[in-house]
Amino acid sequence: MLDGADVFLDTSVLLYAALSKQDAPASFEKARQIILEENFATSSLILTEFFDIATNRGAVPLRKQAAADWIEKLALKPCQTVDSGLVKEGVALSAELEIPLRDALLILSARRLSCSKIYTERLYGLRLPDLEIINPFK
Repeated sequence: MLDGADVFLDTSVLLYAALSKQDAPASFEKARQIILEENFATSSLILTEFFDIATNRGAVPLRKQAAADWIEKLALKPCQTVDSGLVKEGVALSAELEIPLRDALLILSARRLSCSKIYTERLYGLRLPDLEIINPFK
């Protein structure tokens, strides 16, 4: 198990920080504050999603080099690799909690990194004994 972070960040937090100054200024400021102040972690899945979405969507997508620069900085933080073993665990958790596999991988990654919180806009209403799920934009 990897250690070193308190909060696991979902893709939306990173996207707000990188893309949303004009579209969602309050979310942009909150996301930037989280990235600057929180001891956070991500996963290989989150970094992949960030790059793909940041360079292909939004009013003004990031250039690939700008997105790559973000990845370089984010990769300095704890990052859980999503391998076949984690995917198998995710399939089981997905069935158990009746959630998408992607969300199960988010939960499992946070657990492997010993995070106590997940910042996400997803998973509304889900209660877990070991993780606090927070929408930082509400």
